[in-house]
Amino acid sequence: MFQSANNVMVMADVSADQRGAVSGLLGLSRNIGLISGASVMGAVFSAGVGSTAIEEAAEAAIVDGLRITFMLGGLSILIALWLTRRLASVHV
Repeated sequence: MFQSANNVMVMADVSADQRGAVSGLLGLSRNIGLISGASVMGAVFSAGVGSTAIEEAAEAAIVDGLRITFMLGGLSILIALWLTRRLASVHV
């Protein structure tokens, strides 16, 4: 919901001869965000499990790793919502 509207707003302010470069940069930033987010959450899960090999981890450790990962994901969503609300009230 955010990316489409944001990309349209950004592209509306760009001159016609720069749209290709800006579109490429928007795609690059999106992909970097996806890759880094997946890497960080994988590292959090691995740290929560406490073992380098998932096959060796007990079921309780896997559940703990998932719980920590989802709690961090939920916390990051709450922080993003708070920042969005705070920044929206500043610019309106």
